[in-house]
Amino acid sequence: MKNIIKLSLSCIVTLLCLSITSYIHTEDLSDKSPIVKIVKADTLNISGYSDTSTTLTEPMKKQLEQVILYLKANENLNIRVDGHSDKTDSFSFDMDRSRQRALAVNNYLREQGIDQNRIRFQGRGNTTPLVPNSNDENKAKNRRVSINNLTDDDKDK
Repeated sequence: MKNIIKLSLSCIVTLLCLSITSYIHTEDLSDKSPIVKIVKADTLNISGYSDTSTTLTEPMKKQLEQVILYLKANENLNIRVDGHSDKTDSFSFDMDRSRQRALAVNNYLREQGIDQNRIRFQGRGNTTPLVPNSNDENKAKNRRVSINNLTDDDKDK
């Protein structure tokens, strides 16, 4: 299975002092490296969850290392972590599972030294799919956690 990540322009590209808004795509190679795609500025998507999983895998933790480095280098930046699910189960079950995914990322970031006051997290269930939940491949893409820069509008939520 392929993992898809939307790399945050502000999180990764800023580290390289670049301003890129185009798509970047690398294929899964023999070392089972995840696919990397810049799709939208300021969003990092981490996917690779099985249908019911809420646990971070080692590859997911490795992907989060870039976020951790960026947050430690930019102590005034706050983030929003949104958990997502496919539309496999009931709305309430998907909402709970997505919240557990966001909570797992939140807890991991805290374990790595990121202050809880800099992180907002929530479950979004199946309300914001990347692609239609029309087949297993698309459902896998929708089982994800997205990390966004927290804007002033988000801080009051």
